[in-house]
Amino acid sequence: MIEIINGECIEELRKLDSSTVDLIITDPPYNIANFMNGRDTNLQKMRSNFFGAAGWDDLDFNDWKDHMRLFLKNQVGYLRMVLP
Repeated sequence: MIEIINGECIEELRKLDSSTVDLIITDPPYNIANFMNGRDTNLQKMRSNFFGAAGWDDLDFNDWKDHMRLFLKNQVGYLRMVLP
């Protein structure tokens, strides 16, 4: 059986038993906007879907680090399943 769950990753992970998961695909914030701000590029003009300056991906480094730490903390039980 295949079940696809679409939601806030950390909230959804808390609902799962670790023995029931075969694969987790997630898209954490990469903080690209923070990197791209102030760069002299024309990417935003070249692509209408350019998200490098999106507010949802423009995090303070410490906020980003805290978010990733929380995400990875919640993934540990699942990550162990795929490690040798």
